[in-house]
Amino acid sequence: HSIEFCQFDLNFSYDSYKTDHFWNKKGKRKSTFNEFKFREYDLYVDGYLSTVDCFSVNGSYIQIEEELNGNARGFSDSELTWTHFFYLSGPHTFATQITAIIPSGSAIHNLRYGEFGGQLDLLYSTYHRLFDQMFFFDSIVGYRMYRGFPSDQIRAYVSLGSYIVPNICKNL
Repeated sequence: HSIEFCQFDLNFSYDSYKTDHFWNKKGKRKSTFNEFKFREYDLYVDGYLSTVDCFSVNGSYIQIEEELNGNARGFSDSELTWTHFFYLSGPHTFATQITAIIPSGSAIHNLRYGEFGGQLDLLYSTYHRLFDQMFFFDSIVGYRMYRGFPSDQIRAYVSLGSYIVPNICKNL
């Protein structure tokens, strides 16, 4: 969404969730008997190599509170990503993405795996202006694999958001 403004973007995000339940295959809510709280502070840099290629470097600090396995704090595994936009039309974007997962240290339960890995993704993104404020929708579906534990994973993400700080690079 910000390709036309900058060669580099510095981004920060915060994620938080907690759970103490799950739904079984019959759709019934069940207790996990283990309350889990997760907070992530994510810092990443996006660099635009051209109008269709960019890279990002991502690092996170995570705090986890879990009744059964105890608490954990520290840095997650870092990610280096190359993205190629193959469809750009107005506010709509489709892209492919390749990510290298680089361990930041040994494994810590629920915090990081401590293994090299990779991920292949297909992305769709769009943005719209409403009441002089820019909003975005991002979705990703992908396949993640690691050198060892854990097993391979199919992943999907959806993000809705707004740019609450004006783009400082617009006038540079």
